[in-house]
Amino acid sequence: MGIDYIVNIFSGALLPLWFMPQPVLNIIRFTPFDSIFFTPVQLYLGQLQGYEILLNFGRQVLWIAILYFIGEFLWNKGIKRLIVQGG
Repeated sequence: MGIDYIVNIFSGALLPLWFMPQPVLNIIRFTPFDSIFFTPVQLYLGQLQGYEILLNFGRQVLWIAILYFIGEFLWNKGIKRLIVQGG
């Protein structure tokens, strides 16, 4: 089972998140995956209003920042160990 399947399930692309049990849905809400597919569908259907739109947008910005800093940390750690030989 590849990572694509996990992303498709957690984003709501294969099965809408409405059909997920509440404990599973609570876990999915802590990941950035539901913002890939499910949040735009909710916006299109008019199920998100004012404050909920801002909350979902803020969550996406938070995940962008978290993943950026993780990437920077790993990049800087990797650069310290990089050895280039040759000309």
